Amino acid sequence: TPRPKLTFLSLSACRGLDSESLPGISRLHNLHSLDLSYTSPSLLANEQVNFLVALQSLTHLNLFGATAVDPLLFVLGELPRLEHLDLSANTKITATGIAQLSKLNSLRFLSLAGCTAVTDLAVFTLARLHSLEHLDISFTGMVEDSLEALSSLSKLKMFKATKHNPGPAFLTSLLRNGSITDLTLIDSSFDPTDL
Repeated sequence: TPRPKLTFLSLSACRGLDSESLPGISRLHNLHSLDLSYTSPSLLANEQVNFLVALQSLTHLNLFGATAVDPLLFVLGELPRLEHLDLSANTKITATGIAQLSKLNSLRFLSLAGCTAVTDLAVFTLARLHSLEHLDISFTGMVEDSLEALSSLSKLKMFKATKHNPGPAFLTSLLRNGSITDLTLIDSSFDPTDL
């Protein structure tokens, strides 16, 4: 039977998906964009995430609120074309899982908003993602003192942080890299005179 030529598949909030659904998705070799946001918590359990490895054409993956865990990020590290990754609101992901993203040399967009278990240890992995253009660390467990390592992201165009107080040294170096066009600091004690 011919394989579907789907390049985009959104299964957002399809709570009926289960492990029996996954082999069908893994046969979609032309898939560039996959949205599994708000799917069943058991869908992305440890033993079931390997189906993603077959999706080598995948460039966009939305896992917002999908109850993802660290073993999933080990699999995502095997997707070399991944450019856009939304891990927002996945409270079980930690810095250990984030470390697996260091292989993603094409990653341009990363949202960790609401990943409360991601601590400042993740900053060192994020600082090695030199292709990043968009980074959202709102409501993570990262501490302000560690953010300065992110100033090495020379392609970063958009940086968003909520409930963080990035220091003046970090903000100055970030703005001096010349590529930042969108800086969003919400509920922070930012003083423009520090720039």
